[in-house]
Amino acid sequence: GRLRVETGAGGKGILAAWEKRRRDVLEELAEKEREEEKRKDLVAVLQMKLSEKERECLALKTLHERASEAAKNAQERLEQEDQHEKEREEQRKEKASERWRMIGRRLAMKVLLGTAT
Repeated sequence: GRLRVETGAGGKGILAAWEKRRRDVLEELAEKEREEEKRKDLVAVLQMKLSEKERECLALKTLHERASEAAKNAQERLEQEDQHEKEREEQRKEKASERWRMIGRRLAMKVLLGTAT
């Protein structure tokens, strides 16, 4: 039905109670808005921190990739150096063998010619 507006002492009490309820509801809404603002601020801060962590993670990933590449290159250089050193050692041995063969031939010639001392 229709809303009756009472007059007199009883009506003022109802009106005062309604006003109080209205103020309480408005205060509750204002409090919820403040809480929502705090939540939004917190979300913004967390998103900033997340972005920062993502950037740090990307930077670390890049550093890791560069370090891995550098390590791989260093390993390849070491293997090449080892290979070159083995080849040089083989050449030294080959030259030494050749020298001994020459000395042996000279000595054999001297023995054959009777000039060995």
